[in-house]
Amino acid sequence: MTTTEKKAIMRIISDLVKADTVIDAREISLWEKAKEKYRINKEILIESQKISFSQAIKILRGLDSYEKALLLNDLKEIAGADGNCCQSEAIIILATELCLSEEYRFSTDISHSDPFGDQISSLTVAYIESSYDEDTNNQIQNNYQFIKSAFKLAGFDFVYIPAVTDKFKKMNPTFLNDFIECIAPCIDPSNCQKIYEKLTNTTTVEFCTNLLFNKLSLSFVEDTDPAFLIKIGNSMVSFAPTCTYEDCENKRLCENACVQAFYPEYVKYNIGADILADVNDIAYKYKKLISTTNITIKNNNFNDEFYYSGFMKSFFDLLAFPGKLIESRIIINPLHRKIDFKDLGEKLNATAFLRAFFVFLVYAQVSGKVIDRNEKSADKRNRYQKLFNKIYQRVGKPDSEAPSYLNDMSQTLAKLRSIIRKIELLKNKRLYEPTSENDIVSVKIDPMKVFVIDSKTGNEKLMLESPEWMDLGKL
Repeated sequence: MTTTEKKAIMRIISDLVKADTVIDAREISLWEKAKEKYRINKEILIESQKISFSQAIKILRGLDSYEKALLLNDLKEIAGADGNCCQSEAIIILATELCLSEEYRFSTDISHSDPFGDQISSLTVAYIESSYDEDTNNQIQNNYQFIKSAFKLAGFDFVYIPAVTDKFKKMNPTFLNDFIECIAPCIDPSNCQKIYEKLTNTTTVEFCTNLLFNKLSLSFVEDTDPAFLIKIGNSMVSFAPTCTYEDCENKRLCENACVQAFYPEYVKYNIGADILADVNDIAYKYKKLISTTNITIKNNNFNDEFYYSGFMKSFFDLLAFPGKLIESRIIINPLHRKIDFKDLGEKLNATAFLRAFFVFLVYAQVSGKVIDRNEKSADKRNRYQKLFNKIYQRVGKPDSEAPSYLNDMSQTLAKLRSIIRKIELLKNKRLYEPTSENDIVSVKIDPMKVFVIDSKTGNEKLMLESPEWMDLGKL
């Protein structure tokens, strides 16, 4: 067994010992026994706290079946040392079993999200998908109460986003808007309606893309089959802060300092052909581990009553409060004549002319050319206009003649800058805002962040790799 594997084992065992917050002599005795069994020294113990639970699990996937079985037996023995395997201990063992067992080798994955920003409650099971799957959604809708009850009786809170948004839709709009203002008074009133729309209309795909992937950086949901996302808990990871001062007088102190961060941990369980079998599998395995479980089922029949707790609180907070800034990719979609900021779930809210002008500048940037607003050559101005006409037909108004791209140039640039600046979570807005320097009008966006929708296939591709766009015309 390698040192790295030993480190990973002690990470999991220490998480298990600390799980129920009550550590007695029997657990410590078994912890000491595990140290001796796996030949753990002080250095390995220290290093084990510098990786997360999910990183440890991924390391241990390389163990052979016998070693995995031994570890699971050790975990069950430690959890039952005080005569009571509680929920927080059981979920650690369940996650370990699901991710290390050969039975689930190709149907489970584990990862953590960014620290500090994730407030989703432990023991939440959410249905996720990166593209709409009609069959799985039909199974959930036809068996929703059974699935919710089966998970609830095991100790989980099942979350199906259409059911969550349906609750918000049933609330009195005035009450919900007042609630938004009450909980988040710092939000600009003009954005309250946007939050209301998201609370009542967010889809599962948008939940995965805009919230879990973009906002929480949960990487394995970007391209996922229908799955259950199980929140395990939080890993406390220790690390030394980086000292940025070259002449630091306390360099030795800085290098030996210790900072701790909490990493929210998740298991992804891919759903098979029979979703009810998967529900029963998870629920049964978990219930089998728990000694006693007290379950309280709340029935909320009031449309003007908001349970600001559990997933309802998490969902509201994720939508309402700003997250990290993202230098987003843009998707130019001629099929629907819109420009999306893919990584933010936002679109360019602009008129047909402004949309076309923005894409006009983006095209020039991607093709490595420049646009001179005071171009002296009539031939070049005509070529600019022909190019703008083609773009206007694609993203502006296809059945209308394009105006001159030179119309009110200063006002056009100012309007686009104003629109871009209103996209709250867009990082490096200056790269997306049009500028005019020495009469050269441009945007500085990275060409590798510019995508288009292919008119024939409907698939995304880089503008650079799209003949139908790159062959529009040469500037």
